Amino acid sequence: VIDSQKSVGQAVDQKTNIFQWVLRSILLLVGVLAASTAVIMIKASTEHPFLVASYRLFIAAAVLFPFFLKDLKKSNHTYGWRQLSWTFLPAAALAVHFMTWIVGARMTIAANASLLVNLTPAVLPFFLWLFYREVVTKTEIIGTLFAISGAILLSVSNFQANHQTFWGDIICFVSMLTYAIYIALGRKNGNRLSLWLYLVPLYSIAG
Repeated sequence: VIDSQKSVGQAVDQKTNIFQWVLRSILLLVGVLAASTAVIMIKASTEHPFLVASYRLFIAAAVLFPFFLKDLKKSNHTYGWRQLSWTFLPAAALAVHFMTWIVGARMTIAANASLLVNLTPAVLPFFLWLFYREVVTKTEIIGTLFAISGAILLSVSNFQANHQTFWGDIICFVSMLTYAIYIALGRKNGNRLSLWLYLVPLYSIAG
């Protein structure tokens, strides 16, 4: 009887693990598709760029709010103004990133915008050192080189630099810098709280 119960329990655990793996794979696929087609949707939209940025953040916050409530109930420590204040600076950086990214993407070609914003790994170690004096490891250096190489390989053949796209390229470059700042700030602040207790208020404030 005990062996039978163990077998049933293992079968249930296995099915649960498979379900979780499939769910995570679907979420990853949706995330990749959303990120890779964002610039196309942005250029096709005629809505005010700041409103588009706000909608994206507010919708994300609304969708993820149930996870925030779930983590809040499970949390053993209090969540108040002090914890909320940790999200202010990264929220400001993320807001500027989305605003400049949408404005810049509409002023330049998609290849330029995508290449510039994907250079974030190239400057992220600098901000980590600037903010936290964090020494970059060999693994991070290799990862950064791979990321930069991939971005350049995918986009350099289509990259165009001319006076018509110049200001769009500059704004996208600023967008990349503010996104790197957002990621760098999250490196420390994100470890203080659970994922959803950190991100959902951050998205709301940024929106």
